[in-house]
Amino acid sequence: MLECNRKYLLKTFPNLYINKDEPADRYNIPFWFECGDGWFDLIRRTSVELELLILDFIKTNPHVPETKRPCAKEIKEYRGKLKIVMRFATPAMKEVVEKAQEESTHICEFCGDKGELQQIGWLITICENCAEARGYINKEIVFEDKRTKEHRKRDK
Repeated sequence: MLECNRKYLLKTFPNLYINKDEPADRYNIPFWFECGDGWFDLIRRTSVELELLILDFIKTNPHVPETKRPCAKEIKEYRGKLKIVMRFATPAMKEVVEKAQEESTHICEFCGDKGELQQIGWLITICENCAEARGYINKEIVFEDKRTKEHRKRDK
């Protein structure tokens, strides 16, 4: 993810990304988003929902120290989907995370257009244009809207 997008998310959602300012050492790694910028809008929308849920949690649980409050620990691409790892997540937060993960399988990780979860030796959510630009078209993947499953094959 571009550094400007990373900084925007960290600054805009301070309760969700609480470890952003901690110094890096072998036990503490600065918060990074390990995915493409195509998911930026999805991550931003999800962060809005999670930040509001965390603020509600803080309001209803003022005695809970910051170290025990819900927060994001990791956001990355994993097996072609957006993976958000939360610390101390409530059921409502888990629901928001699951919704974002499902939505990510329909958004190209690279450009944000409509994409599909594809297997190309690994799983990736990608649109036809980005797949072509990266050389995946006519090699390993065939988009469902272009051909039926019976026509799916690998060119060798």
